[in-house]
Amino acid sequence: MTTKTKQPLGPNQQAWVDALRSGKYPQTRGALQNENGYCCLGVACAINSQLINYTMDKRWIAGGDLILQPEVHELLKLKSTYGKYDCPDAVTNTPRSLVELNDLEEWNFNQIADFIEEHAHELFYGPA
Repeated sequence: MTTKTKQPLGPNQQAWVDALRSGKYPQTRGALQNENGYCCLGVACAINSQLINYTMDKRWIAGGDLILQPEVHELLKLKSTYGKYDCPDAVTNTPRSLVELNDLEEWNFNQIADFIEEHAHELFYGPA
């Protein structure tokens, strides 16, 4: 029986997971950031704003989906700008994303952080 080794998170990815668990960021849905808080991708933008030229008033939209600013996407080595992962949904057989876990499934940040750690190999090109 072969067991798959978990992909380790790099420092930027771990900082994102830690920020999601910190309790510092209230959670919202349907926007990277608004008056109510942040989505999981908005937290990634917020913690990396010192590393890149980014202001939270920018909304990145592509095909109706909220997406990460390209610099944050590249910094984290995410395979997708909206956190798509390669594990198809059992009912619809379509790929899912962190945006869907945050907005549609209404997972809390701790659940999303756990998922990121457990499925790093499906979300990231490698540690970052």
